[in-house]
Amino acid sequence: MKYTIQEEEFLTVDETARLLRICTGTCREMIRRGQLPAIKCGKAWRVSRRMLDEWAGIGSVEKALAYRVAEILLPQIGEEIASVLA
Repeated sequence: MKYTIQEEEFLTVDETARLLRICTGTCREMIRRGQLPAIKCGKAWRVSRRMLDEWAGIGSVEKALAYRVAEILLPQIGEEIASVLA
């Protein structure tokens, strides 16, 4: 399934920290280290709610991104790749 930017829900660092029940500074540090999936919008960081949900269920940015790549670029074999990564 393809998503457009208009369909995506983006969270602020504060909103993300509240959802994860961690302090904002810890959330920013995790983003800086690449431990949480996030994008930079000007001076602010934004976190895709969908990617955060995937990350929380999977436990790593790399696996979450691999699932997204498989889903977007390889829809016919995405399930096979996902099962290998699990």
